[in-house]
Amino acid sequence: MRTASKICLALFVLLLGYVGYSLHTWLGFFYADSYISPGQCKVLPAPYGPEDLVPFGGHVLSAFVDRAYFRKNPDQRTKPFGEVTGRAGILAVDPETAKIQVLQIEGFPTGWQFHPVGLHGTPHADGTMTLYVISTDYEKGHEVVEVFAVSKGPAVKYLRTIEFAERHFEQFNDLYVFPDGKSFYITTWQPDPAPPTQNALAQLETSFKLLFGRYTDLLLCTVADGDAAQCVAQDHGQMMNGVTSDGKHLFAADSLAGIVNYYDIRADRSLLKLGAIRLEGLGPDNLVYDPSTDSILVGVFRIKDQMAAMQNVTAGEPTHVPGGVAELYREGGEWKSRILLMQKEVSTLSTAVRAGRGRYYVMGTSFDEKILICERNRI
Repeated sequence: MRTASKICLALFVLLLGYVGYSLHTWLGFFYADSYISPGQCKVLPAPYGPEDLVPFGGHVLSAFVDRAYFRKNPDQRTKPFGEVTGRAGILAVDPETAKIQVLQIEGFPTGWQFHPVGLHGTPHADGTMTLYVISTDYEKGHEVVEVFAVSKGPAVKYLRTIEFAERHFEQFNDLYVFPDGKSFYITTWQPDPAPPTQNALAQLETSFKLLFGRYTDLLLCTVADGDAAQCVAQDHGQMMNGVTSDGKHLFAADSLAGIVNYYDIRADRSLLKLGAIRLEGLGPDNLVYDPSTDSILVGVFRIKDQMAAMQNVTAGEPTHVPGGVAELYREGGEWKSRILLMQKEVSTLSTAVRAGRGRYYVMGTSFDEKILICERNRI
């Protein structure tokens, strides 16, 4: 009996410790409170939420879509890309001149829609890039990945469309494509395909799944010639978000859990989970691996700011969520994190990249019509 009592007591102490640690982490989401001055930064007007960013030569590429316009005019969602000119597209940022250019897309299929979300760029030795863009087709009620060739200029040319064997609708968030283009990882940020209109009960069910479960996926998708992509879940989370790789490991953000999971990539491209990098008090968004520093830049937000924004939405007031950038780096064989910037000028910074030979941080957001450019040595 004494042995059993000791085992029960030990288990109780472990459980109490776990509850205490979880409570400390949960409270940290609400009370983490520090801002770092953005220094000499430039805020550039940009079209409609340039959320994800990809470095390309001296430029930074992004995609945009006027979500507010399409929410107010749902009948316009099913219009072809060519009939909603200026409401969606691909843009290029020049950090040296602080100018933004909306790029023409050569050869995009007539009558097709383009509602871009996440991006991935595969650079090539000749200075070109293959750009992969998640896009929603509101007429067919599913998502696809549009593939483009990017050349110096920059100039963008449509190549092909990747369809999916299983239907997903307003679920995909970000992707990492292997260099050979035959397979990729993609994340889902909400549990179920969103119907064109969600009733209150369906929205409540989705909210409960996000808050109290692990219903969103990290998917490994394989593409065969002429066939739709076949996807298999490799991991689950509360709200899976950004994904990136250093070539040997995969990194995937779980925004609501406040962590970035990391994995070994096996020979068959399946994953072996190694651990998680916790960002106390912060929710991670998109991830970008930088080979020049062997580190990862991640857009972050404070959970308590998101909660305040939700209250503003309920009250019918404008929303503005401060956001920032953190860096994940290796030290002594372990992954650690540090905040580089936390600012209030731009709402909810989603992504950050180094550009201009490392002289600048360029940051994008899905909730503001702005791009933020900061000189690296002034932060």
